[in-house]
Amino acid sequence: MADVIETRPFPPFLPKNATVMTMGTFPPASEKRSMEFHYPNFQNDMWRVYGIVFFDDKDYFRKGEEKAFDADKIKAFLSEVGIASCPTVLKAIREKGNASDAFLKVVEPVPLAEVLDRIPHCKHIGTTGGKATEILLSLLPEKVKLPKTGETIPFVFNGRELTLTRLPSTSRAYPLSLAKKAEAYKNFFKGFLDFTGRSTRPDFWWVWIMNTILSIPLYITYFQAVFTEEEVADPIASVGILSFY
Repeated sequence: MADVIETRPFPPFLPKNATVMTMGTFPPASEKRSMEFHYPNFQNDMWRVYGIVFFDDKDYFRKGEEKAFDADKIKAFLSEVGIASCPTVLKAIREKGNASDAFLKVVEPVPLAEVLDRIPHCKHIGTTGGKATEILLSLLPEKVKLPKTGETIPFVFNGRELTLTRLPSTSRAYPLSLAKKAEAYKNFFKGFLDFTGRSTRPDFWWVWIMNTILSIPLYITYFQAVFTEEEVADPIASVGILSFY
């Protein structure tokens, strides 16, 4: 039986405002996909990592109670913050019929020049695992030493200065806890994104409560001033107090 050559099942996701791009290898077979988007296997922790990094909630991108991720929610978020996503492989053969990188034979890598032309503001690439890193480096005109996991190196492609960070794989087979993976990705994004963090709901309500408590003395001072004859006779002072508040 001849080996089956598969083509990447969905296109790269390349928002025009992207300044960062993550690159894996090749999506799993259709029966392993919980959605038609990158990292579709529900057992893969990529979108749990994103949920932890940006929302402190590993299930943030989960689709309700389903064993699936919400592709539309993911796309909207990536577009908002400017993160692109593109596999390093365009065509491949699964030598063992599974999603393991160890048995993935690359037939045709991604046309990197075409991808980068579509995201002119992108300066930083994060490869999600050793295989993806090796494939990306094979596309460079000059030989570059394979970086260690967590290491960032500069490189030039078609006259464009970029950086490459080798990130840990989010596959469950990779021997690293979810918390450690999230920490590695957070360090990556903090280095290259305008990373301001996103509050959880409890964080929001605690801030709101504290602001309300701290505002009470100002309210008391304001109303005391407004309702005394002295301040009523002096509207300029009342306007000054209101402006201060």
